[in-house]
Amino acid sequence: MQNSVRAKNPITALPYTEQNLAVSYKLMMNGFVSSIQRGSTNGPDVDEAVEVTEKNVKDKRLWVGLKYRNDKAAFNDMLPLSIPSLPLRLNLKQIRALASNDLGKDPVFKNISAIKPGEVVLVREILPLSKNESSKIYTLSQAIANEKYGAVMDLNEAVSKNISQCILLLRAY
Repeated sequence: MQNSVRAKNPITALPYTEQNLAVSYKLMMNGFVSSIQRGSTNGPDVDEAVEVTEKNVKDKRLWVGLKYRNDKAAFNDMLPLSIPSLPLRLNLKQIRALASNDLGKDPVFKNISAIKPGEVVLVREILPLSKNESSKIYTLSQAIANEKYGAVMDLNEAVSKNISQCILLLRAY
């Protein structure tokens, strides 16, 4: 999306994944993008939507309409706060501190600046493992592969729902 905004493209394609759909939807609800449409590598589905199956999932795309006003994009930048090799996990206390801009001396926030008006921070809930899985011992790579994630939401929604654990996804402004 970042490169499409810089090139002033009106629409861009993203891989069709559950997380991309959820993030795009949250960006649309916060006024950063104008539309989301299913399609393929050839373009958006215009006549009727084609169902996603295991055979065609590699060719499916989400076509996201980008918003511009007076030749300026609705969002200036999108920064990933967490990357797969270095996920940034927060507990409820840390989520509340970030939402209230009380970053204090917590080392988790050393590379994160305070949230400004007009910004949105998206998080993804980390669901607890079931009782059977908690007794197993995992290597680090197995633990990361078996970790279960919940819905994508914005920071204020996570605070209101008292999410106990989450991972920071991105910041858009």
